[in-house]
Amino acid sequence: MLLRRVTQHVKDQNWFAVFVDFFIVVVGVFVGIQVANWNDLQKDKQRAAEYLSRIQVELLSNQKDMERRIEFFSRARNYGLATLKNIDQPAETLDESFLIDTYQASHSLPRKIARATYDELLSVGAINAIGNKEIRARLAQYYRSSVTTENILLILPSYQNRLRSIMPYEVQKQFRNSVCGNTFKTDKSGAPIISHVKNCDLGLTASQLVNAVNEIQSADLRHDLTRLLSDHDVKIQLAKVVYDRAEELYGFLEENK
Repeated sequence: MLLRRVTQHVKDQNWFAVFVDFFIVVVGVFVGIQVANWNDLQKDKQRAAEYLSRIQVELLSNQKDMERRIEFFSRARNYGLATLKNIDQPAETLDESFLIDTYQASHSLPRKIARATYDELLSVGAINAIGNKEIRARLAQYYRSSVTTENILLILPSYQNRLRSIMPYEVQKQFRNSVCGNTFKTDKSGAPIISHVKNCDLGLTASQLVNAVNEIQSADLRHDLTRLLSDHDVKIQLAKVVYDRAEELYGFLEENK
C-alpha cells in the first residue's frame, strides 16, 4: 500500500509527499529497531538476573559444603592427634581404639567446589548480559581464587596411602564391613554428606590386633602423620576462607539486585 502510494507520488512529481512517505518509513524502521533492542535488553537483564539468582543458590550450597568440610577435617584431625599421642606406646597397651584412630585420621574429602552456574554463564556467552561491571569483576575474582583453594583441598595426604598399604587387609575390610565404616548420605540438593562413626567395634581377634599394631608402629608413620595434621589444619582454614568469601559475595549480589 505504501509502496503504491510512493510510486503514485513520484509519477505526480509530488516531492513533498514522497519526502513525507520516506520520513514515515525511516521513523517506522527506527522505532522498530529501538523496540527490538529494548526487548533484547530486557531479555538480557532477565537472563542475567536468573543466572545471578542461581549463583546465589550455589553460594549458599558452597557455604554448607564448607561447614561440612570443617566438621569433617576437624574430626579427622582429632583422630590424627590421638594417633600421634599413642603411636609410640607399648603395643600391648593399645586396643582397637588405636586402630580406629589411625584409620579414621586417613580419610580425605577430595571433591570440587561448586561452580556449574558460573561456568555455564561463561560457556553460553551470557556474562556480558550482566551490565554491572563490578558484579562481573567480583564473580571472576571469587571463582578465580576458588581454583587455587580447590587444588589444595583435592590433595591426598601421603599418610592415607602409606597407612592403607601397611594396615593388614583383613583389618581394613572390617572397617568397610562393620559399623566402623563412614556413613554416606545426601542432603535435599543431592550434595554428599560423609560422617565419621564415633563409636564402633571392629571385632578383631587378639592376634589380628597385635599384628596390625606392630605393622603400624614398625612403619614409622610419624612424619606422614605430622604432615597429615598440618594438611587438615590448612584445609580447615581454607574452608573457612571459602565460606567467608561466599557469604560476602552473596551479600554483595543481594545488595545489587
